[in-house]
Amino acid sequence: MPRPGLRTSLRRTLTTALVATATLATPAVAAPAQHRTAAPAQHKTAAPPSRINWSACSDAEFKDVQCGTLRVPVDYAHPRSGSLSLALVRRPADDPAHRQGTLLLNDGAGGSSIEQLRLAMRIGFPAFAGAMSRNFDLVAVDPRGVGHSTPIRCATPLKPAGVTHFPRTRQQFDALVAHNRAFAADCLRHNGPLVAHTDLTSTARDFEAVRKGLGEKQLNWYGIHYSTLLGRTYADLYPGRLRTMVLDTALDDTIPPAERIRREAATAEEAFRRFTAWCAASTDCALHGKDAAAEYDALVARADRTPAPPPSAAGR
Repeated sequence: MPRPGLRTSLRRTLTTALVATATLATPAVAAPAQHRTAAPAQHKTAAPPSRINWSACSDAEFKDVQCGTLRVPVDYAHPRSGSLSLALVRRPADDPAHRQGTLLLNDGAGGSSIEQLRLAMRIGFPAFAGAMSRNFDLVAVDPRGVGHSTPIRCATPLKPAGVTHFPRTRQQFDALVAHNRAFAADCLRHNGPLVAHTDLTSTARDFEAVRKGLGEKQLNWYGIHYSTLLGRTYADLYPGRLRTMVLDTALDDTIPPAERIRREAATAEEAFRRFTAWCAASTDCALHGKDAAAEYDALVARADRTPAPPPSAAGR
């Protein structure tokens, strides 16, 4: 049986994940000048062409990298009713003579794929990147509503004062539900149809427009976490358009989200139990000779009492 402290942590993890599932929260990343975009047009317009507008990136960290934008419909069922802008960057293959195509990099945690590529370039593409950077153009696309693409912006704060995302009473839970509803209504009010059309199918169609804009017959797909579902959706919609696909942390979308999260929590608990058993038996463990589970519970309790400050407030 899990220790009480661990059960509390897992319940907290489960509650947080369920709240995240029920709440629309898309981060908006400060964009370079060439990636700043306006809100999606709501008036009648011509269907946007699948043409990427490329230019040299003005960002010093993206030296020799191209920055681009691509207009796509907000609603593919009514392509002339409005459009949004996708932002993407392309790092050419190091060995163009042996280039094998384009590799799409997808960050599936709701963050910016462009910023993930920036981070990879900042650390110098370690050896494990290998043929990825040598033989492929690396292309990072921020999906609709995310990062440097047309973002979803909401006036209501995601975490207002007085509302906890870890409710312990019925009153706290009701306050969280009311906030989530108000937050969703505010996002709809400020972003219009984009909120209703930020879904896997629409995003997969965006990536097909990217493929056409790149002039590639087939794409190579590297998906992380939730973008594995996006990759599978793209493959279902456009069979034959993928040359290769790597799905990191593939998710089972055949079960309800709450059940999937429950199983994740149970798996995490089992992994922790195996860790504490190893720690008790192995002198290689830094906590050997101690109650590792109790040490963990104490660490969580201390963090609850005195949360660690964010990096921006840590006296940089």
